[in-house]
Amino acid sequence: WLTCEEYLGGLLDFTGEVGRLAVAKATTRDEAAVVAYLSLIDDMAARLLVLDPRHPALRKKQGALQATASKIQRLVYELSLSRGSALMGARIKAATAQASTRPLERADGGADAGGDEGM
Repeated sequence: WLTCEEYLGGLLDFTGEVGRLAVAKATTRDEAAVVAYLSLIDDMAARLLVLDPRHPALRKKQGALQATASKIQRLVYELSLSRGSALMGARIKAATAQASTRPLERADGGADAGGDEGM
């Protein structure tokens, strides 16, 4: 049989495994999975707040839980940044492609077909 402390220690160790899984999913850009793991960690952290913070073994593991939550929060933030930069890159690419299909305009308002007619 497990003691309560062993059981809670195992739960807190489990959160470290969830953190490693979140990192693995972040490398594949699976933002939905990372957000789900963050939700799980946040839920567990909230439920474990009722524990006696003076218990040395659990306090150490709760510190690791907090570090895991922070790491996953950073992952979610970084994934949102990369999603935003990818979207911006796609917009720039589309604008560049659209601009390259239009003829150039001369300063006098006429279209320039690329020739040197006035020189």
